[in-house]
Amino acid sequence: MTRILDAHGNELQYDDIDLNAGKLVDETITVHHDAVEGVEEVSHVEVLKEYYETGPDGTPVLDEDGHKVVFGKDVKTIVDVPGVEAKAAYDEQEEIQRYIPYTAEELDKIAKEKADAQASAAVAAAEKSAIRLITQKIAPSLSTDELMQVAAILPNWDASKTYVADDIVRYQQSLYQAHGNVPANTVPDTATDKWMDLTKSVDGVARWIQPNSAENAYDSAAVVMHDGQQWSSNEDYNMHEPGVDGWTSKGDAVAEWTQPTDANNAYAEGAVVRHNGKRWVSTVSGNVWEPGASGVTQWVELR
Repeated sequence: MTRILDAHGNELQYDDIDLNAGKLVDETITVHHDAVEGVEEVSHVEVLKEYYETGPDGTPVLDEDGHKVVFGKDVKTIVDVPGVEAKAAYDEQEEIQRYIPYTAEELDKIAKEKADAQASAAVAAAEKSAIRLITQKIAPSLSTDELMQVAAILPNWDASKTYVADDIVRYQQSLYQAHGNVPANTVPDTATDKWMDLTKSVDGVARWIQPNSAENAYDSAAVVMHDGQQWSSNEDYNMHEPGVDGWTSKGDAVAEWTQPTDANNAYAEGAVVRHNGKRWVSTVSGNVWEPGASGVTQWVELR
């Protein structure tokens, strides 16, 4: 474990330091080890117990001097002076962390930077809220393509909220506008009597909508309509706008308008056509009217 030292070389425990009042700096120090003089071990043997020979009658056998004859002993070696291995002096490198208290000037600078960061975050949050509020107010007057451009800052549908007429929300990869008062927990893609899908598919291909997170970004298999063209995604987690990056055009998928002859070939709601150099989207089903003709409101120009 890496040691922590103060400026004077005293060792500290991690729980003893205050990182609000100072900082840890990685450092390499040189640790010197003095030479060690060798010492030869000195010891002696201590007899713990002696065992004597005995005769047939169990009495001790004596030698010629009259001493008992010893045939075994229990002994123990007693170290009087421990031996020490001789070592030469040497240096080694050690990685440590140095705890350095902040100066008064540094503490003041840190406090100011923290305050500035908090102020910047508050301003950014206020700007974001203002943009959302402004966008929500003007969203009902924007064209579908314009809505796609600002979709990233439109609010996500919130199950706990109630909505009023003309409110616009994101839900999955679509935008929905409230028909009137919408109770809480009214899911946009199922409550078609309460919500209108502003991003209906064009000839079966979904309109592109600007993702605002990885959760609703497009995968590499996605195909969308944007600016009157079909686009296929080149990557997973695709956040780019088609025509800018990350998409390959599949060509202009918008066909020229032809006059329907009856209800069987009339245009469906959401159909997109070319006519007189412009693109038009049908706002009704069974559309047999000519786009751009005087008084015709069943087509809206795509800009």
